[in-house]
Amino acid sequence: MKRIILLLIVPILLLSNNKIIMEKRKTIVTIFTEEAGKTKLVAGVKFGTNKLITCAHSFLNKHDNFAIIDTLVPDSIPKSIDKPKILAINYKKDIAIILVPGANWKNSSKLSKLKFTKDDLIYAIGSPIGKQGGLITVGKFIKENSWRLHSDVLIDHGNSGGAILDKNGDLIAISNKTIILKATRENLGTYATKISSIYKVME
Repeated sequence: MKRIILLLIVPILLLSNNKIIMEKRKTIVTIFTEEAGKTKLVAGVKFGTNKLITCAHSFLNKHDNFAIIDTLVPDSIPKSIDKPKILAINYKKDIAIILVPGANWKNSSKLSKLKFTKDDLIYAIGSPIGKQGGLITVGKFIKENSWRLHSDVLIDHGNSGGAILDKNGDLIAISNKTIILKATRENLGTYATKISSIYKVME
C-alpha cells in the first residue's frame, strides 16, 4: 500500500512543479535592441514592481533605443509618456537593469533561497528568436563562484537575459550565454549571473 501511495505522490509533485514553472513564463518579456542597423532580441525578467533585469551585452551604452513586448501579459507594459530607461549596467557581469515607468508587475520574480549541489535540476526561460512568450528548457546545476552560475541547461539565441529558476520557480540567475565547441559542437554549458550580484550593480 505504501508503495502505491508513493508512486502516486511523485507524479503529482512533478506535475505541480511543471505548472509552477509554466506560470513563471509570465515573468519574461522580450526586448528588441538595434546595433549597426540590425535588430537584436533578448529576454528580460520582471523584478520588483517596475524593473526588468536583462543581459548587458545587447546594449552599447545606457542610452540605447529599445522596445519591450510582453506577449503573455500585454497590459503589463504601460503606454507611459516616460520611456523605459537603463538604470544600471555592468558589462563584466553582463547585467543591465531597466526601469519601466508606470509599471506595476503583478507577477514579478521571487528570489531563490535554496542551496544547490551538483546535478540539481534548474530551469531556463527566455524568448528564443521566433518563439516569443517564454520557452522553457531544463538542465542540471554544475558549479558556481561568487557571482556566476554554471549549468548544462541549453539556451538558444534570444534566451540571453532570461531567467534561471530553481525547482520552485524562484529566480536564481540571469542567462548570459551557452558555450559550444565549434569543432565538435559539444555543449560546455550555460553561464548566468547570480541574483546576489544584482544588488551590487544597483549600488
